Amino acid sequence: MNGSAAGRVLLEIVAVVGGILIAFALDAWWNARAVAVWEVSQLEALHVEFSENVGHLNGVIRDHEAMAGRLVQIVDFAGNGPEGAQSVFADTVVVALIEWRTSDVETATLEGLLGSGRLGELQNPDVREALAGWPQAVADAQEDEVLARDFAEMILTPGLTGQGIIGAAHRVRGGPGIVPPTSREVALTASPELLDLASARLSHERLAAGSLEQLMQQAETIRSLLGSELAARAR
Repeated sequence: MNGSAAGRVLLEIVAVVGGILIAFALDAWWNARAVAVWEVSQLEALHVEFSENVGHLNGVIRDHEAMAGRLVQIVDFAGNGPEGAQSVFADTVVVALIEWRTSDVETATLEGLLGSGRLGELQNPDVREALAGWPQAVADAQEDEVLARDFAEMILTPGLTGQGIIGAAHRVRGGPGIVPPTSREVALTASPELLDLASARLSHERLAAGSLEQLMQQAETIRSLLGSELAARAR
């Protein structure tokens, strides 16, 4: 093989190797771009989900605090007056003894991400860590809500049955979108049982409100992290 032939073979080899390298580079670029597009779409969906959760939790916390405020009136009466003393309350206040509220935190987007096994592909380690810990934080907070619900249904209601309280409370007990009827007066009688049950109910409502407040703050932190990441991608 003469020099010119050898040169042509070398050029062909260089061209083939160069083409392969270019193909690898293009493939790597395309994959990186696809991952970047996917990550932005995940961050956007998660930001929407956590924004909705912040608003939802804020409303549920207000409901728990409102119930606690009504329970305080009953606890003060039962604890400060002599046993057997009577006082009249609106049934819209008394209903707080049996009414309960639980949150419905949206996790579909995060559950999909966790289920896909691709959480590790998110670049920001703080975002990854915050998202990984969110499901357990939700479970912990909702445990306190379930405790409040179960106490109202399984302990307090049977404990006050026969005193003319439960029926009056159920009359105005509604639900989302249900407007309760005009309030009526209910006579409560101070007793150690009423004080104990109402005090425990109040404690559960405060615990639920406090746990959800912490959860909402955690959701707000995650929303802020997601917003910062999206802003960084937009620059």
